[in-house]
Amino acid sequence: MSSSDFEEFDIQIIETHARAPEAPNVNMSSGEKGIPFPSPAPEPKHQRFYFEGGETTFLVSFFSIRPSSKLKAEQVQGTLYRIPHYFLLRDSPYFRELLNKSTKNAASASPIPLEGVDCAEFDAFLSILYPTDFHECELKTVEAWTAVLRLSTEWSFASVRKLAISRLQPIASDVDKVVLGSKYKVDAWACDGRVALCDGPEPLTWEEGLRLGFAEAMLIMTVRERVRARCSSYASDIKKMIEDYFEKEGNAASAKKIDDEVAAGKRAYEEAIQKKAAFEETVAQQAVEEARAKKRAEEEAAEKKKAENEAEADRKANEEAAAKRRAEEVDLQMAEEEARQKEEKKAALKKWEEAYDKKVADEAALKNARAAAAKKAEEDAAWAAKIKADKAAAQPASKPPSYSVANKAQKTRRYA
Repeated sequence: MSSSDFEEFDIQIIETHARAPEAPNVNMSSGEKGIPFPSPAPEPKHQRFYFEGGETTFLVSFFSIRPSSKLKAEQVQGTLYRIPHYFLLRDSPYFRELLNKSTKNAASASPIPLEGVDCAEFDAFLSILYPTDFHECELKTVEAWTAVLRLSTEWSFASVRKLAISRLQPIASDVDKVVLGSKYKVDAWACDGRVALCDGPEPLTWEEGLRLGFAEAMLIMTVRERVRARCSSYASDIKKMIEDYFEKEGNAASAKKIDDEVAAGKRAYEEAIQKKAAFEETVAQQAVEEARAKKRAEEEAAEKKKAENEAEADRKANEEAAAKRRAEEVDLQMAEEEARQKEEKKAALKKWEEAYDKKVADEAALKNARAAAAKKAEEDAAWAAKIKADKAAAQPASKPPSYSVANKAQKTRRYA
């Protein structure tokens, strides 16, 4: 069993490696390729590290994406971070190159996925670049500072790496120093941690052995036995034993390392060929599926358009029929109103004619009555004149004038 076998048991925060954004992994079986994945929901924004004025957006998945993951990039959901890129460009050659590539890329507006990084690690790292309190750091645990050390090393933040090393120095255990020192090239930690473990009063526990790995655990146990056999606990002697062990094991390990690297390179080449073929097959299948989906969408759109046209035609026909019925009803009402008005005019005219005829008849009757009255008056006057004349003729001529005048005046008063 090699040391890499034991390293698989390391805690997630130590073993996870930050990696540059890659194309989606397509190394999957044909059966797995046919499984449809549901469309992901919009990624939530981080409550603290999503600045509206930021220039760079990152996508951190809900779980660390390994190189062997069978999920496509668009099927992975996570949290969106949006931060100003000033510190990234100033302090990190890694991000300078990454952001320059993203700027030249046509799809630079999309978030940059950070594979192999979880939200807790990225939060810890960003809390150093964008702290809430400049006087006191919010990171207190070994795990948090280990995340900062890992990411600062992978992303080439030299000053942040120095800060993480200085903060881990007083709180990291001897096993932490050996593991982290070996992994992140902190040689002083690795040496001091090995010396402390070899000279410690207690042997390694099972968990410590798993964390150290097989080779490192064998080194500690071998040197501990030699120290106890020689009854020497000087740090210089222990360091010399460790160096001798590495020199002895290194010659044998170097040849094995070369063979392993050659085999790994061959496997990587074969995997790359397989991935390329799988990727091309996936692209072709996606093209076929997209063509089918496009055809279905066009057919559905045509059916929808046809149904809309038919519905519109029915609506127009119904509206025209209703308008025709309303027009006929209006015409009928107008005809009835016109007939009614004609009848009213005819009745009014008849009434007026009757009144006019009555008026003419009344005027004629009045005229006739007046004429009859005038004729009668004339006749009466003539008759009276005749009577008067007759009387005058019959009266004697010797009457005294005074008598006749007085008699006439008396008669006049009597008639008055």
